[in-house]
Order: sequence, then C-alpha cells, then structure tokens
Amino acid sequence: MNRPTNMKSFLYIGVMFGCLTGCGGGGDFNDYPDVTGTVTLDGQPLTTGHVSFQSDSGGTGIGVLDSNGKYSARTSRNQAGLKPGEYKISVTSWKEKPGIDKDGNPDMSVKGVSMLHKSYADTKKSGLTASVTESGPNEFNFELKAAGP
Repeated sequence: MNRPTNMKSFLYIGVMFGCLTGCGGGGDFNDYPDVTGTVTLDGQPLTTGHVSFQSDSGGTGIGVLDSNGKYSARTSRNQAGLKPGEYKISVTSWKEKPGIDKDGNPDMSVKGVSMLHKSYADTKKSGLTASVTESGPNEFNFELKAAGP
C-alpha cells in the first residue's frame, strides 16, 4: 500500500489550494481614496498625536501625526484611505500620556496632560469636519488654536 504518499499528496494539494485562494472571511477590503493632511497649532506643526475620523454611518479612521505635523488616515481595519462620506474630526496630542508614568510604566492614576484645548478631543465640540470624496483630492489641513475652536 502506498497510503502515506497519497496522504502527503492530498495534504500538499490542500495547502497549495488554500494558499492560492486565500483564507476567505477577510473581505470588505476596498480601494478607498487616500486621506492626508497637516495639523498645526498656532501656526506650528503639531508633531505628535492622532487625527480621528468618525462618520455618522459608523465609519472610523485615524491618522498618526509625524514630526512635520502630517498624517495619512487609515480605516479601523488598518486599511489605507477612508470610505467616502462626511466625517467629524477630533485631534489629540499629549505632553504626558494618560495611564503612563514618567518612566513609561502603566499607571492608571496618571491623568495625562493634553497639548490641546479639550474641545479638540471631542468630535461634537471640535468644529472640525472632512468630506471625503471618491475623486479627491482629500487633503484636510487643520489649523488649531491653543485657546480652542
């Protein structure tokens, strides 16, 4: 009997078929339009923090600020770009992050110190919006003020 060889062939074919067809279930990855921009605080680039996008239809995204205040938004599934639609925006940036002590250790008693007026952290109070379109360009620059919106 040549059963072990047949079993190996069967397993090999199964693995190859799985690799070629993918695992499935991951779907819903679309080619969303790129969303980019720059965030400034009193005319200077905000060099640390996040820009969060929230749509009324439940779509979300986030962009991490770089050392020049620039961001590129990604969906909550870490896919580049955002689904077209209307978004409310919040921006957060911390001098001292909440829940982290000065040595970088977890400490839930640490409240954190924001670099921004508290209104910017709330999509309902920030006054910041973005209308992402399929055709673009989708560059949204946000000029924040230390005194708030």
